[in-house]
Amino acid sequence: MVAIAATATVLTTWQVARDDGPVFPEGEGSGPDAAAVRREGIRERLLRLSDDVGTIGSDSYLAARWIIDDDARQLDELDAYLLQRYILAKLYYATNGDGW
Repeated sequence: MVAIAATATVLTTWQVARDDGPVFPEGEGSGPDAAAVRREGIRERLLRLSDDVGTIGSDSYLAARWIIDDDARQLDELDAYLLQRYILAKLYYATNGDGW
């Protein structure tokens, strides 16, 4: 029961922090926004590794945000290098990479 509540809190926190607009834009016959689908797919995959991905300011959150928003490679959730890139980004943020 606690795990379910914690997961719900993480998911809610992530959605509030990353709400860039509606997942389903208005308009007849429109489908999901590709960026929102990509973001959700990556978030779900990374949640399997780190339960603090949705905690604003955590190393996991910052690494996920970098992959989703800033990484020039724009990997998707199925990319073989996503987890490696995430772990390296998390290490960067955990060791104060901006201050090296």
